[in-house]
Amino acid sequence: MKRNIIIITLSIVFLTILTLKSSKLEFDYKYPNLKVETNSGFIISSNVITFFTDEFQLNISADGYENLIFDGTHADGVNRIKLNKLPIELNLSQLEQYPKFIRINGIVQNLNDTKIMEGLNTVYMEFDNFLPITKEIIIGTELNYVFKEDLKEITKEINFINITLNDEIYLNNSLVSMPNNLILKNHENLIKVIRNGDTIYDSTLIVSNNTSESIVLEREEKVLAIKYSQNNTDIYVNGAYKGNLLNEIPKPKDGDIITFAQKNFYPLDITYSGQDQVKVNLKKIFGSLIVENDQEAILKIDNSKNFSFNKNYQIQTGQHTVEISKQGYETLKINIEIDEGKLIKISRKLLTIKEATIRDSKESIINSIGVKLNLNKPGKIIIGSDTSEFRRSKNEISRKINLTRHFYLSETHITNEQYSKLMGTKSNDNEPVTKITWLQAAQFCNKLSVKEGFKEFYVIQKDKLIGFNISSLGYRLPSESEWEYVISEPTTNGQKTKTYPWGNEEELNESYGNLSDMNSTNTNFISNYVDAHVKLAPVMSYPRSKNNYYDFLGNVREWVNDFYSEEMSLTDKKFIDDYLGPNLGQTHVIKGSSYLSFNLNQMGISYRNKSNFGLDDVGFRVARWIY
Repeated sequence: MKRNIIIITLSIVFLTILTLKSSKLEFDYKYPNLKVETNSGFIISSNVITFFTDEFQLNISADGYENLIFDGTHADGVNRIKLNKLPIELNLSQLEQYPKFIRINGIVQNLNDTKIMEGLNTVYMEFDNFLPITKEIIIGTELNYVFKEDLKEITKEINFINITLNDEIYLNNSLVSMPNNLILKNHENLIKVIRNGDTIYDSTLIVSNNTSESIVLEREEKVLAIKYSQNNTDIYVNGAYKGNLLNEIPKPKDGDIITFAQKNFYPLDITYSGQDQVKVNLKKIFGSLIVENDQEAILKIDNSKNFSFNKNYQIQTGQHTVEISKQGYETLKINIEIDEGKLIKISRKLLTIKEATIRDSKESIINSIGVKLNLNKPGKIIIGSDTSEFRRSKNEISRKINLTRHFYLSETHITNEQYSKLMGTKSNDNEPVTKITWLQAAQFCNKLSVKEGFKEFYVIQKDKLIGFNISSLGYRLPSESEWEYVISEPTTNGQKTKTYPWGNEEELNESYGNLSDMNSTNTNFISNYVDAHVKLAPVMSYPRSKNNYYDFLGNVREWVNDFYSEEMSLTDKKFIDDYLGPNLGQTHVIKGSSYLSFNLNQMGISYRNKSNFGLDDVGFRVARWIY
């Protein structure tokens, strides 16, 4: 029994020996802290042993080398193994200056983490103040490498060819005090050369060695500097135009004819003969000027007061402005052209502000709200009526008035449309505005004045008339005398040429105006007279007068400026200048006739009535002085 157990045991050992397989491991280097592990069998010394299989896998590691998973076989008997070395740190602490740029084997390196590979390495370094270096390094089994090299300071000499005393040389934006001995001490060097304000060289020089170099600058060309006494001077060289007010002429040649020319000056020719600078002072060309005036005015020529009238002055040729002025007169400005050797004589009389205003005032104008106004000249008028006039009423007081100022008067009554533009009413037709009080008409005039930039004529406080601003050229109601003056077309001594708006005849023509005709609904009407309207008519519905006014007869009566009064004065026998009516009163004068008028008394030019209230048949016109 015991014998059988021994035989079985020996058999198992023999079979086990028959299934073992092994091979040798050979490493090309004695790697530090080498570790070899396997899950396929076991390792004894430098041999790997496995059961049944020829293939095996090893996990190999060593300090400073990449880990390796090695797939081996027992077939060859020997497995040769080589580990790849990890990059090692390049230690630069021994260098005199830390490099600013490193390239190893053509690859730019991170300055904070420079690594070097196993084998041959070509290392290139650049420094701020030392020459660049190139070095070959062979890395074997070492775990770090200390880079050692003697650095050479940068001391590169730069010479400039064609440099001048006026040239300024800047090195890295700093002016060099000794440009003839420029020594570079940096790897990168910005060099700039400025000549006469112009940059003639601007480049960055990279130093790779200390061999001296030369920089060739532009050769300085000869220039002719120019100083002027006059502006706007043109320059010609040998007849060819070169420019205006040049500071210098480049590259002049001996014998060049340089011409300086300006309008209204004699040209100047200079022959170049090597001079560095020329001063140019052209001579003026003159003509003569005499300005005549006997009004004790002020004379200015080109805004200068140093001139007197009736004297002969030598004035430079060209365009000039002559100004003649005096307080209270219109300033006169005249543009003239003075020619060489010729005399210009100017004789002018100034117009007063009044005369100039009259000259510039048009015969008719249309204002900002569409009201057309006609201009009337000054003249005399005897208002009211004579006692011999059969149609007169006793309130038609006769007064002699001298109208001394030109004035505009509206061609028609103010319409609802025109009135609403300023006063905000809702009616917008072309009929005369009615049912408004005298004060409302005055307020309309003030608003129109303000709109057009005039001072208000009426002084109104808390809806009460306080007075008139007679210096105002703004809008107002016409005075009673102006109203009668325009319609009656008086003679030069103030006598009216007609009794009624149409003349002196006492028979009416159907085309005269909008009156109380046979077709009206009024209790009183004119027999045998028919017009086209029962009540109000649009303005301009009937023929206009010879002096271009509408509706002085019929349609609506009119507010005028005057307070109503029947008092007579001793001064009424003399002509009164620009009479505006009594200073005070309770009511205001109403002039003219309307669609309610039916008798000759109401149609007379001298007819007058009074009220303060708005009435169905009362409208108004506007007037204003021009000075």
